[in-house]
Amino acid sequence: MNERPDLPEEIDFDGLSVPEHRPGFWDDVEQGWRDTAGRFGLVGMEGGDREEPAMVGLHQDKTPRRRSPLLVAMVAAVSVLLVGSATALLLRPAGERESQSPVSLAATPTTSAAVAKSTSTTTTTIVTTRVIVPTAAPWTLSPLTLNETPRVLVDQWESAENQLWCSALAPAFALPEAEDAVARAAYFGGGWAVAWDKPNGPGSTGTSEYCEDCGRSAFGVAGVGLTVKPNTASRLPDVLEWPDGSLAGYTGLGFEVDNPKRLAELVVEGQGCIYQVWSHLGDDHLVRLIESLRFVEGLQADPVTLRQPGDPQTVIDAGAEPWYSHKVSFSDTADVLQSVWQQATPQAVRVTFADLGEGMQDAQIRTANLGAWGVAWDNPAGPGHDGLNNPCKDCGRGAVGLGQRQSRSEAGRDVVAPPFRVEWDDGSYAEFGSRLGGHSLPLDRLRFIDETTEEAIEGALEANLVIAGTEAEIVVWTHLGQEHLLYLLSQIRFVD
Repeated sequence: MNERPDLPEEIDFDGLSVPEHRPGFWDDVEQGWRDTAGRFGLVGMEGGDREEPAMVGLHQDKTPRRRSPLLVAMVAAVSVLLVGSATALLLRPAGERESQSPVSLAATPTTSAAVAKSTSTTTTTIVTTRVIVPTAAPWTLSPLTLNETPRVLVDQWESAENQLWCSALAPAFALPEAEDAVARAAYFGGGWAVAWDKPNGPGSTGTSEYCEDCGRSAFGVAGVGLTVKPNTASRLPDVLEWPDGSLAGYTGLGFEVDNPKRLAELVVEGQGCIYQVWSHLGDDHLVRLIESLRFVEGLQADPVTLRQPGDPQTVIDAGAEPWYSHKVSFSDTADVLQSVWQQATPQAVRVTFADLGEGMQDAQIRTANLGAWGVAWDNPAGPGHDGLNNPCKDCGRGAVGLGQRQSRSEAGRDVVAPPFRVEWDDGSYAEFGSRLGGHSLPLDRLRFIDETTEEAIEGALEANLVIAGTEAEIVVWTHLGQEHLLYLLSQIRFVD
């Protein structure tokens, strides 16, 4: 049995007294104080205190690590697959809620149907019950002060990568279930999260297994490092909609109707991130918890308008194409380039840079995995990324890259087109945007954290270049900014 540590009989956690706790409870609280995380497991539509949304098959140590939005976006795709394989869901009636003017959730319901394919290739119809809530959305009410907000939530938000497009939301805590709960840090890649542990009652273990009386992660709220998509929240069985356009959809964890962990996706008007809210205390508590959420003074991002599918791109006229002028001899290219081309398929298009530009004089070339072929240049210092695409301020790894995708279909484009398009006289074009973030966000809202220095740095840019007369898609990236990317595009040459 775990012993309670040598602490005072009563401790003030943001004004909450701490009674006697179950065996092992203090171990969990100490773990929260150290901002630790548990193991990753297979999850879908996961909300909790150990994993990134829809992260699959990774084992982490107990030191939380920030992930780039690219990695988060990759694992989010797994969540979409899990949605596609969901079986028919039973509707769950929405419970009683608290607001300035309590409203029955049965008011003005509407229904719609979404069709998803299962793994057996049959189709399953998921019926959504939509409830129009006539009262003002909770976050449009007066914000909380910092003194009314758990300190751990403040700390989490201030170090989050998404703080420029994801305001903090905190419970007003007019809920009796919060009286004996202790807030601690939780880990959601690229974002922020707080879980509340209770002395007993339902919860989940560090590996997200349900427990009847451990009280761990009884409920929580997170602003995850994923941007809102057109079907966020609205694809779930029970949906609440407020007059300001905000939405909350909820169901059981993993789309299991009987799963005791209830999980909501929340879209707040003007915010770019997906909020996740969870509770092991039932739908009634989950909805009342959502109703208690407020913005926090000093922890608010300026409203952001996300780019949508079909939005126009900013077009840059680059004039005459550069690749046919002053072709480069094969013998004059780096040995690494010669090697990767010789190993590539006959369809490989051989191009290189005539010049790498300022700041790249001492860079060293190496191979990079881009499909058909790829190379990258490492700088002695300056911005770059590590082997998992986490940005770094001074590592210089992969500062510049060049290569070719195996086929155009491998581009992996977001449903939202990159914000910029460069066009040349011969009909060639390049689309570019953030290399490590989604195209929905404006580039000036992207922010990345160096895991070693904890400093905020600019994200890399990546262009997909299609040269007229070829079916190839050439990839160009740089960590040195937009001006440098445009210079690199002007320096591309064919190789004889």
